[in-house]
Order: sequence, then structure tokens, then C-alpha cells
Amino acid sequence: MARRLFGLVAAVAGAALATACDQAPPSAPQDVPSFKPVATTNACVFTGNPSLSNAIGAYFVSSADRKTAGDLATLMQTGYNTAPTPNYGAARARGFDLLAFVGKASRTPGAGSSAAAGKVVVQQAIQCMFDVAGNI
Repeated sequence: MARRLFGLVAAVAGAALATACDQAPPSAPQDVPSFKPVATTNACVFTGNPSLSNAIGAYFVSSADRKTAGDLATLMQTGYNTAPTPNYGAARARGFDLLAFVGKASRTPGAGSSAAAGKVVVQQAIQCMFDVAGNI
């Protein structure tokens, strides 16, 4: 009895597989990803517009939070500028501290201006913590 049931299940599974393979593949999406290197603006910039310091000023509401985040960005920049320049590894520890501070502000009502502005701080920080531009 068990062999007969197993044979029936195997036959049904085989028929289902054959039917699935006979169907036409779904149409390709219009906007397919491209993996070729392209020009990028994902460079680490500490001052100017756009920059990490500009993003910090736009996100943090209180001057005390802006100062704390700015101090972390300054420490990141010091690490980033140590030999061999750029030194992403030396900037990374203070960068994670900045990301944690942004996370804390995002969970504190009124501490951050908007999610969009917080996203820019995170993006700018990551560009200074990792070789984003060189790893497309």
C-alpha cells in the first residue's frame, strides 16, 4: 500500500514539474539592474554641501545633539585622515557611534527633524566608514 501511495505521489509531482517547465517564463522587467561600474558621487565629504556636517545640521534639532554628532564627525574625520589616507577603518569606530546616536535620536520624539534627513546623515557617515565609491 505504501509503495502504491509513494508511486502516485511521485507521478503527480513529476506531472506538476513537467507542467511548470512547459510554461513560458515571465516577461522581463522593464528596469533591470546593471552591474557595470558607473560614475558615482558616493565619496566621503565632511564639509560643504552635501556633506556629513551639513546633514548633521539638518537632522538634529537641539544644539546639544548637533554638537555631540558634530564632535563624532570630527573624530571620524581625524581617523579618516590618518595614514594611509583615506583610512576608512580608523573612521569606522566613531562612525558606528554616530550611527547609534542617530538611532537614539530617531527613537526620541522631537530629537530629529525627519526620517529623510536622518537617512542622509546615515548615508554620509557610511560613505566615510567604508569604500562605497570604490566598491560598485
